[in-house]
Amino acid sequence: MKKIILSVLAALCVLSGAVVAQKQAPPEGGKPKDFTLPQKQQFKLPNGMEVTLVPYGAIPKVTVTVVVRSGNLNEKDWPTLRAT
Repeated sequence: MKKIILSVLAALCVLSGAVVAQKQAPPEGGKPKDFTLPQKQQFKLPNGMEVTLVPYGAIPKVTVTVVVRSGNLNEKDWPTLRAT
């Protein structure tokens, strides 16, 4: 019986601490720093791919997005995957 009472009291202490912690307000934010985006460079490769370069920082960073529609779903001569 004492173990049950102690465990209930411990649970109440934990829950009351969480309620007190939720009432505290976060600190105010600071003044935002000025930011200017560097001049971007845009060009098209001989194969038709459009490229945009934006220099930022000293470490090279790259994001590449490629979409390739492949497979025989779009082929009309394939009888089992023909759209109806």
